[in-house]
Amino acid sequence: MRTLAENFVPYAESLELQALRINNEQVTCFGNFINEKLCLGFFHSTHCTPDTILGVTYGQAFDFFREKFRIEGWVQPYLSPDPRQCEAKFWYGGRTPTEGTSVGKYDTHLEAELECVRAIIEFIKYYSIYQTK
Repeated sequence: MRTLAENFVPYAESLELQALRINNEQVTCFGNFINEKLCLGFFHSTHCTPDTILGVTYGQAFDFFREKFRIEGWVQPYLSPDPRQCEAKFWYGGRTPTEGTSVGKYDTHLEAELECVRAIIEFIKYYSIYQTK
């Protein structure tokens, strides 16, 4: 079972989400980062300064990707002798979700979620799906 802090996207990836403008979305957060440390609390993104690094959960990150960029990310079981193993995938555009791009196979669900978030961020940056101002 994961710890409370493990439900949140780590600091480095949170910086990337900030660059993708997650702060501009209407999101209720349960934490933010101060000096790279996750501080738990309860606030709404509209009350944040532009330089606030939001502490978003993995679910919120995947919601953001889906709603803002039409990218669906997920983790599914991987058929192997170890029942904990899973595969991370994401889907974008005209392909069906079952044909999603495989990010890789991982030993834990948490590891797969993190790598899926990283892969989607890199995909967005590489294909310049977002506009910077």
